[in-house]
Parts: sequence; structure tokens; C-alpha cells
Amino acid sequence: MKLVKQNPDLMKKVLKFEHILFLLLLLLPLTVSAQRRNAEGQKMVSRIRTASQDTIFFEYDERNMLKKITIPFTDYYSTTKKVELTDEEKKNGTVISRHKIINHPIPSKVVYVRVKNEIVETVYKNDIIDTSSIYKWELGANNKIKRHVIQRKYRDHENNYGPDYSEKFYDFTYDNSDRLQYTRRLSRIVQFGDNNRKTHMNTALIGFDNIIYNGKGYTIRQRLIDLNDSIESLSISSFIEYLDENTWIYNQPGKFGTNDYERFVYSSDKLNDTNISLNNLREIHISPERTPESIYKHIILHTEWCGLRENYLATGCARIGKTNYEIIYRKDSKGNIKSIIYSYNGRYMPSKDVVYIDYVDE
Repeated sequence: MKLVKQNPDLMKKVLKFEHILFLLLLLLPLTVSAQRRNAEGQKMVSRIRTASQDTIFFEYDERNMLKKITIPFTDYYSTTKKVELTDEEKKNGTVISRHKIINHPIPSKVVYVRVKNEIVETVYKNDIIDTSSIYKWELGANNKIKRHVIQRKYRDHENNYGPDYSEKFYDFTYDNSDRLQYTRRLSRIVQFGDNNRKTHMNTALIGFDNIIYNGKGYTIRQRLIDLNDSIESLSISSFIEYLDENTWIYNQPGKFGTNDYERFVYSSDKLNDTNISLNNLREIHISPERTPESIYKHIILHTEWCGLRENYLATGCARIGKTNYEIIYRKDSKGNIKSIIYSYNGRYMPSKDVVYIDYVDE
């Protein structure tokens, strides 16, 4: 230390080094907690926690592209248990026997993994793959979902899976900016009759949804189109070709349905800086039977695997036949959205109407 005092130049170098070290220590926490961004500069979400679905985990590859989604959940199977009759029931003789249904939990999870031009969806129950339904996600040339197919088997009178099955199709079309432009859905039932003869039954009712963008976000306009009965005998491939070749179908008035199923109100200055769509996150679910409304609440349609995404944050939503709600965002000191609150007339339930977001650290 005496040598440092006797050498002013050396003293300056030591002080300079100490200053640099001090600044590095100050910046270290900021560096550690910084969020990783993808090629579009969007913050990469690592998980979301919702009241309805608990936790959803996201994993990425070395190019910061989404490669896997894991969603743990609890399924149930039911049994019946005979219940003893009360003395009054025995005396009256009006009730011969009585049973109650008991639900047993099954630890389960659904996993989505991108493999080349498809997304493989696998459902596990007690760590065993559930094969009662098959879910297929086909990707197009733009790396967005092109088609989703659900094939469900039916049980026979002995509770075994028989040859009969149903199929539900969702086709996705995109505009030149790779934004989801419209979705159509149709279904069929495949039954096997005598001599194992296959009989096709196609529905003559198809769903057709337009996605309307306004620069800030989107609105979904749903309608159902009733076709004539003569096409019910077509196979599913011929049916799809028929729809593709006859574009006049989509100009037909809807038989029933809603115009603007949900209309979001968007902020004029608050951007969505995450890599997922934030609309409807609290209603995310993984039910195998996806209804026309629920398909837009499927987690895959909120990710980069689909072109449905808002540019600005929604501040509220108007719903036909349902209560409108306000959307409130809570951010940390670095401006990261950490929670989303869905408020009804200024009130919300913390156990139901709040979604929490975590990010991938740099």
C-alpha cells in the first residue's frame, strides 16, 4: 500500500479498476434478470399460470423458436358405489337401490412437440399414453398451422373401443403477412355396418370464421353455413376439395351463429411485446372436444405456431350475450407484464380472473 501511495499513476489505475468493478456489480443483477428475445425482438414467455389451467410450460430451441409445450392437468374416472337405503326408504319400498358416483383423480399431462412439418400432441394419463383420441397438427410452408384433425374412437356395448370413429377438421388460411385470415371447420362420423362395410356420414353444416384486423388487434366473426344434403355422401377428402373449388359457399349467409363473437378494445400506445397472444388467456383449456368457440382459446393458437396475434394490448372485451370485462396489466420495474387481471365492473376474483406470466432469462 505504501508503494501505491508513492506512485500516483499506479494509484489512478487502482481507482479506475475499482470503479469499473463497482459498475459491473451494479449491472450484474440487470443482466441476469434480462429477458431473452426472439428474432422479432419479442420477450419469450417461459410459463403462464392460470386459474383454469394452472401452469403451462414453454421450451425453445437454440434459435429461440418454440419447440415444446407441456401442460400438467388432472383427469378423472368415475365409479359407482352402492349406498345403504335409509329406514324410511326401506319402509316405503319406493327405492330398490341407490348408488353414488365417485370421481377418482388421474395425474395427466398433454405435450406438444414440433417435429419438422407437424406438431405432435400426446396425452399422458398416469404416465401412459392415452390412445382413445388422436390429435394431428399439420404445418404449412409458412411454418404456421395449416390443419388440425381430431379423431375420436367410440366404445362398444362391452366398453371396448370399436371400429367406429368421428373426425373433426379445422383448416387455417393466412394472408400475405402470415396472419390468420380465416378458419373453417367440419366433421364427419365413420361407421362400420354389416360385413365390416364402411358408411360415411358428413355434416352439411360447416363453420367459417373471418379474422378481421384493424392494425392494433383482431375481431373474430363466426358463422355457420348450411349446405344441401346431396354432399353428405362425399368422403372427407372430396368434401374439402369441394369446398376449395366452390368459393361461392363462403358468400352464403350464415344459418346461425354470431357476428363478432368477441370484440376487443385495444390500447393506442401499449404494445404487446411478448411472443404470445394475450387475449383470452384466462380461458385457456385443453379439452379434447374443441368447440367452435374454444378452438380460439387453445394454447397453440396463442403462440408463434399460429398467426393469430394482437399488436397492441387489449384493454377490454365486449361479448355477445355475456358480461363485458376490463383488462388490467401489472408490470414489474423493468416494464415486463407479470400479471393480467380481468375485471367485471371493477371487481375480480384473484383465484379465477388473474393470469401470471414468467419469462425466459437471457
